[in-house]
Amino acid sequence: MYAKRRFKAIEPRLLADAWGVDRAITWFMGKPGRQMFEGVAMYDAKVVDGAVNGTGTLVQGVGGVVRKLQTGNLRNYAAGVGVGVVLLLAWFVVVRGIL
Repeated sequence: MYAKRRFKAIEPRLLADAWGVDRAITWFMGKPGRQMFEGVAMYDAKVVDGAVNGTGTLVQGVGGVVRKLQTGNLRNYAAGVGVGVVLLLAWFVVVRGIL
């Protein structure tokens, strides 16, 4: 068909334009794609990193409080165990109705 010049060849123009793929990707990355990627980056920075940093801050705060309870004094530890036993017995008697 092309040898007899009945149809004009469209392949050179189509292949030179890369089937429009390059133009479509350039448009997408420049307009809606960029906004979407910036939104994902903001979500990552605020939510994901915020959760990780918040967990680290929480652990540091709890560690600072618990560190004060570790005095090395055996009487303090025994008093803590005694208070725990009394609280457990009270829970079993009051809440569970045992005894």
